[in-house]
Amino acid sequence: MTSNPARRPSTTRCITRVHFHLPHDGQSGLFEQLLSLMEGITPRLRALPPDGIDLDLTGALGYFRRDAAGLAQLVRLRALALYGAASTAAVAPNALLSAMAAAATPRGQITVIDDEPYAIAAFLRPQPITALYGVGPATARQLARVGLTTIGELADAPLLTVQRIHGAQNGRTLHERAHGIDNPDTHGT
Repeated sequence: MTSNPARRPSTTRCITRVHFHLPHDGQSGLFEQLLSLMEGITPRLRALPPDGIDLDLTGALGYFRRDAAGLAQLVRLRALALYGAASTAAVAPNALLSAMAAAATPRGQITVIDDEPYAIAAFLRPQPITALYGVGPATARQLARVGLTTIGELADAPLLTVQRIHGAQNGRTLHERAHGIDNPDTHGT
């Protein structure tokens, strides 16, 4: 007997960041309507006003019998068909990667980062250090002074070196993020 992979429960989280391209004509209530629509797909969501939503689609994959890309496409199509709201989406195994991928995704497209370590590294490594959550201009300058200008270079740097530059906790957090490890207790993404 063969099993249907779409029905098999996933052990990996499927976090989707959706940015809606809403009109600026003051259509009050549209974002709330989109939130309500998304609650029909998953009750596990977080509003990011004025135009974003994080969806934990992990449990919905089996229910809708779709893979991550297919479910993100369903989300986008429902928003467009029912409310005329175009959107951009990114799917990843955690909120940090999903937010970063959404920021890098062209308008109206979907980006999917698989949960395999090589896929995560392929997405993160070439990105500029400023794309990493928690790295602002001052931190970027400080890292650039020691030759770290991409996320891959930060990931390759010894943890103790990064901690010497930024302190024990901040250095560890930046190093983990450079490897795609998300600790929701340390950020608001």
